[in-house]
This record gives sequence, structure tokens and C-alpha cells, in this order.
Amino acid sequence: MLKKHVFLFLSSLSVLVTKSQVNLVPNPSFEIGPDSTSVAWFGGIDSSCIITGTVLGPTSWSVINPSPDRLIEGDIPCNWDNDTAAFGKAYVVFGGQNESGQATLLSGVMKDSSYRLTCYVNLNTFRGIVTQPSKLCFKFTGSGDSIVTPFIASTDWKYFDTTFIATSNSSIIEIWGRSNAPSAINLDSLVLTKIQITAILPVNSPPNYSVYPIPARERIYFSGIHNINKIVLSDHFGKINSIYSEVSENYIDLPENLSGLYFIQIEADQKIINMRVLINNN
Repeated sequence: MLKKHVFLFLSSLSVLVTKSQVNLVPNPSFEIGPDSTSVAWFGGIDSSCIITGTVLGPTSWSVINPSPDRLIEGDIPCNWDNDTAAFGKAYVVFGGQNESGQATLLSGVMKDSSYRLTCYVNLNTFRGIVTQPSKLCFKFTGSGDSIVTPFIASTDWKYFDTTFIATSNSSIIEIWGRSNAPSAINLDSLVLTKIQITAILPVNSPPNYSVYPIPARERIYFSGIHNINKIVLSDHFGKINSIYSEVSENYIDLPENLSGLYFIQIEADQKIINMRVLINNN
């Protein structure tokens, strides 16, 4: 399993220095598809919202469980909220607990490699009648890796960004609706890239402080930090994983089965140092 996942707003991405490559997701903005209008992936809904039988969804994507919709802005009444796409004219909406689709990646994810997944999401309220927050889940078939977004409560497009380390190989990405709320999630511009993380900078500290290696496995080493009294290791949600007291060396040993981006708070040199560290200790 992918043990941890981190969603970051665009403004916080300066902590990562990465080298991104080609997008591995086919038809990532869902612009290519039949009829250039609102078409369900399963069950068949045409531009007048009349059931017409099974039809294809966005090109390169197939249905797992009915019925995520490919919507086109301005297509009323199918486009319930008359939303505007984040990019282009088309986007996809996932409702319910199990509406889902999948696509074969242009190049599969590889075990122990680092990846960055970004997308634009907003809340589809079905003409403003239902406004409960909803969320999405991204899976990689056969690997057990999964990334679940926070609950989305805004009807404005929001950009989300997550970095993770694949725990096994996979060639197929899945998208699932993951909420019992009757509202849904709009998704646009899905990007998955393999990355090389070359540096993780302190959150609020001078640049002469650093941690290594990247990613860290059995140990995290510290550079430029002296007289360490205490170190707290926690995940993105603030849950404390480990506390190290009276650290006498320039490293700490990591717990087993940690993977993802973590936070460390260091009490040293009569100050508090907050840093991020990428861990792959499966």
C-alpha cells in the first residue's frame, strides 16, 4: 500500500525542486470524445439527456462502474451547474461512492520511483440543490497504491498537487468517486509525471540547514544543525509518528513502512526548525 500521500496547494510547491517529464495520462483534459457534448461513459446520455444506450466516454478512457459523465460547458440541461471547464471545453464529473473510470497510462509507473499527480477539481452541486462536500480517489491497478483527495467544498476550480513513491509497477490509472454525498466532483487537467526530487528546503529556516538523502530510507541525516534536543516526525495531517529526544548524532533512524512527504520539527540551537522530508522506507 502507498502508506502516505500529501496534497499541496500551488503556493507551497517551492519547497520541492523537481525535474518533471511527459504527462503519462492520455486525454488528460478529456477534450477528445464522441459528439463533443455531454456523454456518459455507460448508460448513454446524449446532448439532450435522453437515454440512448451504451456509448463511449472520453477517448482513451473506459468505465469501471457507471456512470461518470463527460460534460461540455454550455451544454444545458446535461451540464447541471452550467460549469466552465478549467481548460478547454470538457471535463468529467464523478458522483456517488463508486462512479469510476480508467485509462492505460502512456508509460506505466515503476516501483520505488517518485511521481507527481496534479489536477483541477471543484464541487458539482446539481444546480445548487445539493452542496455537501465530496472527494475523489486515484488508484493504480494491481499495485494497491491509492491517493484520496480531501473533501472538496468549493464550486471554484482548485488546483491540487500530490507527490508519492510507487510501491509497485502499474500500467493503469483509475478514478473513483469516494463520497456518499449526493453532490459530485468535477475533474479537469489530470497530470501524472515521473519526477526526480533534487532538494527539499526548510519551511522557515536558513538555506544552510538541510536533510539527506532524498528520498530517505532507513535514516535521515541533518546538515548544519547542531545541539539537537528533540525531533518530532509527523504526517501531512499533523498526526505524530515518532518523537526523538536528546539526539546525540546527526541522524535519526526511521520507522518501517513509511512512504511519502513528511514533516519534521527540530528543537536545536535554541530555536524551532520546521522541515519537509521525502521518505521511502517500505
